[in-house]
Amino acid sequence: PLQRKIMKMMPYIFIVFFLFLPSGLILYYIVSNIITIIFIIYYNRKLTYLYANNLLPTYKVVDRPITAPRRKR
Repeated sequence: PLQRKIMKMMPYIFIVFFLFLPSGLILYYIVSNIITIIFIIYYNRKLTYLYANNLLPTYKVVDRPITAPRRKR
């Protein structure tokens, strides 16, 4: 419930916030968000492809007892 209210209010809060900032900062904010969104979409599609085709590397888990590190002499 609270998160839903916050998500509805955020656009209005950002409008008020951006009214008092220089335009270069707003341009930087918008461009960096667009680049981030593009990167996330690309990365998620690539991971989906790798999972679907079973191309991710597998690692062997080595079980051994946990010991204290040895002191240097």
